[in-house]
Amino acid sequence: MLRRFCSGLGWSALSEQPLKPTGLPTRLLERPGAERVVLAHGFTQNMNCWHTFADLLAEEFELVFVDLPGHGLADESLDEVHLQAAGQLLLAAAGGTPAHFVGYSMGGRIAMHSMIDSPQLCRSVSLIGAHPGLVDPALRRREDFQKANFLEAQGLDKFLDDWLSSHMFNKVATAARCVPQRLENRPEGLAASLRSRGLGSQEHLDLSLENVDVPILQLVGQSDTRFISLASQLDLKLQNSSLRLIPGHHAAHLESPVEAAQVIAEFVKSSKTES
Repeated sequence: MLRRFCSGLGWSALSEQPLKPTGLPTRLLERPGAERVVLAHGFTQNMNCWHTFADLLAEEFELVFVDLPGHGLADESLDEVHLQAAGQLLLAAAGGTPAHFVGYSMGGRIAMHSMIDSPQLCRSVSLIGAHPGLVDPALRRREDFQKANFLEAQGLDKFLDDWLSSHMFNKVATAARCVPQRLENRPEGLAASLRSRGLGSQEHLDLSLENVDVPILQLVGQSDTRFISLASQLDLKLQNSSLRLIPGHHAAHLESPVEAAQVIAEFVKSSKTES
């Protein structure tokens, strides 16, 4: 069964890809002859949570929507896979051929692992508010486990109330928050995601990323000062990168979808020219 996207378009061209026992659920929005762009969502989201941003990209590109491990309809057997394995699953979701990847927050961290392990399958990677990892993740790992325990004890409704009340999301329009779509997720899957793929479980990737020649775009909200600093430091170390700021905070593609889609579309097209 196809689920309706948190989107303004009635996508009659949307077709369902087969779900392999060891793979991730995917939906393909076909556009023959166009560049393929794979969208990797953030924590507590699923493939239905791209809203107007995806509508705009769909005007130019073939889109692949993915439910990442622990989210949406992803199989329970994948709940506890680590980030490197999640990166390989994301590559497989692209169809096994080179593609462009757009990853938001957690999805961006997974996409980093995809391009570190298999750069030949990544034509470009656009990272929206994605963290390259902490030098000392021990404290964050404890925090991730505490959040997971809170989610299991209090339930998904309460957890999402707290999560979305953060200053990172308070400027996102109600519709773009996709709360009904987030509530489709399994609490146990999200808790496992925090424990297995939270920032506290991630290695510091700076050195690994330095050796990757994949075109990388870092897209950050102008009000997200923490991630501006992180992205600026990383940009100095990367071989083939650009850093762009647009209005918004952590979820800048949801706050400013027109600007985000325009920047990423230009980047994808320029990466095609380079390749």
